[in-house]
Amino acid sequence: MSLDNIKIVLMNRWILYFFIGLGLLFMSCNSTESSCPGESISQLRIGFTRETDSTTNHFIVYHPLLADSIYDSIVAPKYVDVPMDVTSDSMAVFIDFIIAQTDSTSEIKVTDVVAITYKSHSYIENLDCGVLTDFEIQKVYYTHNHLDTFYFRNKDINSEIVNHVEISY
Repeated sequence: MSLDNIKIVLMNRWILYFFIGLGLLFMSCNSTESSCPGESISQLRIGFTRETDSTTNHFIVYHPLLADSIYDSIVAPKYVDVPMDVTSDSMAVFIDFIIAQTDSTSEIKVTDVVAITYKSHSYIENLDCGVLTDFEIQKVYYTHNHLDTFYFRNKDINSEIVNHVEISY
């Protein structure tokens, strides 16, 4: 076999390997079965625990960047999922408590604020998932107008569905 024939055979093999690799790449991008761990943007889950309060009649939880409330009900929430903002390193959540007065004929609204600073970590899991973002809580500030205590459960906000913080009122 001449040197020219060997070069042609090797070049044909490289072309074949190139097209096989290209085909595998397109097949993996068009896969209908995704092994993505969850949402591409993780959510902060705030758990609520009633300690001593029995006068709260209504709960409203909202994020100032969203047009509507996240939670609005007369039933106390067990938890509320709050979307994280990848373009910022902090966020605030407002919680309105509608509380019955002792005479039971009137109500007042008490607002507490939970402010959180965090770091975001973006990464690529695979081509199907695109860019995923996890967060790490740095600091939490909150008011004590109606909130009693605040507990950290998990500082890492990722696709795992757990309460990250717990609020008692």
